Amino acid sequence: MSNKYKNLIYIGPFLIILFGSVYLLTNLAPKFFTSISPNTEVKERVVAPNFGPLSDFLGKRVILIFWTSWNDVSLNQLQIIDDYYRSIPNEDIAVLAVSTGEDAKAVEAVLAKKSISARVLLDTDGAVGEAYGVGFLPLTVFIDRAGLEASRIVGPMTLEEIKAQLNQL
Repeated sequence: MSNKYKNLIYIGPFLIILFGSVYLLTNLAPKFFTSISPNTEVKERVVAPNFGPLSDFLGKRVILIFWTSWNDVSLNQLQIIDDYYRSIPNEDIAVLAVSTGEDAKAVEAVLAKKSISARVLLDTDGAVGEAYGVGFLPLTVFIDRAGLEASRIVGPMTLEEIKAQLNQL
């Protein structure tokens, strides 16, 4: 058998797999990902799972953001929320930034680089994240003055979206 035919034997299946993968990624994957909504709103307000400092903020609107140091999207979201928090009179709003599944050293490294004025909490064992059903980061939970979870947004948010969520509380 000539080298030309041997090459076709090796290249043929490779091309079939390559074109099949491209087909799957361009036709099927977008349908799958659009069926998973990045924004999930709570239809009925439920009592937000309580943990240590959360009870200190009854009577205030609370933005609870779950983030990690290795996730750039959650770091950017944390910075957007914190910048907004610093720009408004904060007597009525509290921001709690919960670092999930990380130790203090990793969080301190981030805080040394960024100027975060929100209260930063460590959830080293992931118990708070589990109570809130954190699956993807960032997760931003909006809690009303009565301590009820009003909405939750998975993924990045714009400043306008944050303001709109707060106005609904």
